[in-house]
Amino acid sequence: MKCCYMDVRAFSDPALFERIFREIPWQKRRDRILRCKFEKDRLLCLGADYLLMRFLREETHLEPEIFILEEGPHGKPFLTTHPGLHFNLSHSGNYAALAGGTVPCGIDVEKTRVNYDKIAQRFFTETERKALAFQDTDAARNEAFLRIWTRKESYLKLSGVGLSRDLLSFNVLPDAPEDAVFYEHALPDHLLTVCISKEDVMKGSAFKGFEECFLYKRAGTCYYC
Repeated sequence: MKCCYMDVRAFSDPALFERIFREIPWQKRRDRILRCKFEKDRLLCLGADYLLMRFLREETHLEPEIFILEEGPHGKPFLTTHPGLHFNLSHSGNYAALAGGTVPCGIDVEKTRVNYDKIAQRFFTETERKALAFQDTDAARNEAFLRIWTRKESYLKLSGVGLSRDLLSFNVLPDAPEDAVFYEHALPDHLLTVCISKEDVMKGSAFKGFEECFLYKRAGTCYYC
């Protein structure tokens, strides 16, 4: 299991955006990008799909067009052609991210927020709100908010139920849920969190770490690194 991420502002170049967009073999995901009203959302969606194509190439040495993508009842995408290969996607702010490997996973990346009190009051448990209030600086409270929020999101995405489960039904602080393990990576003004089941970790599914991906444009050709 590993996580890769990228700064999607690399796709601000229209020619580069169009070239990668044409590579996406899944019509539903291409349509999703086209439905985005704002450029920043188009860049984020394209970044997630680029990471997915890159992941599939690296893991299988096959081209993405042979893979059939479907979505579960709560929107979590999966591969019908390769059920033993798991992945999860997230994007926020300037970053898109993917976690993938041979076991189910959940991932969430979130950008630092200025106003998060309403979110905390609505979606955090009393224990989590107390942990937030205990912080004595704005920076510490923001860090604590991102840790709680990304843990909750990645935990729900691991199960595939998404926000159909009440966020108030479980705590992620001070300890993780008994059935989950979290891995965190700080980015400029963002936090990235990956969640894997404790059972899979105990069986030997090690987390290999976080890798930043870059996309270079050289003589009109895109190179994947």
